[in-house]
This record gives sequence, structure tokens and C-alpha cells, in this order.
Amino acid sequence: MLDEVEQRAAAFLERDFTESFAQLRHYDSQLWDVWKFSLTAYSALLGTAVGLYKYSIEKDVDLVPAAIAVLVVGLLLGIVFLALAVRTRTYYVITARYINHHRYFFLRNPPWI
Repeated sequence: MLDEVEQRAAAFLERDFTESFAQLRHYDSQLWDVWKFSLTAYSALLGTAVGLYKYSIEKDVDLVPAAIAVLVVGLLLGIVFLALAVRTRTYYVITARYINHHRYFFLRNPPWI
């Protein structure tokens, strides 16, 4: 039977594990949101660049520099999105390792023994 201190310690570990897992799910959903937004932004930028290019050919207007500018903006946004995704994934991995340490500790020190 566990004494009061051990019960409090077990309750603390349980709360910490639960909160850490919620944070892990948050990072996972945040990462997916970044990728979905990136895909949408790149689709819009590519469509704009192709539209400007085709319009410039059709109307005999030189809009190629504008299309190139749109693609450069897309490149810069891509770098920012990639940095955000890498940072979020780093936080995800740190949290996952912390949860695995909890599991290891619990399996090596079972409270029922």
C-alpha cells in the first residue's frame, strides 16, 4: 500500500504525464496547420504567377517581372514556413522524449510493488 507522500508523487506524475501528452498533441496539430497553410499559400502563389504569365502573353504586356516577384515572395514565405515547421517539430520531439522518460521511470519503479 502506498503512503500519502507516494500517493501525491504518483498523482503528480499522472498530472504531468497528462499535461505533457496534451502539449504533444498541440504541437502535432500546430505542425499540420503549418503544412496546410503552406500548401494553400503555395497553390495561390503559383496560380498567381502562372496567371500573370499567361495574361502577359495574351495581352502582350511584360508582366514576367511581376510573376518572378510573386515567386520570390513564395520562396521567402517557404523559408519562414520551413523554419516554423522545424521549430515546432523540435518542440514535439523534446516533449515526446520527456513522455518516454516518464514511461521508463514508471516501468522501472512500479507503484504496485
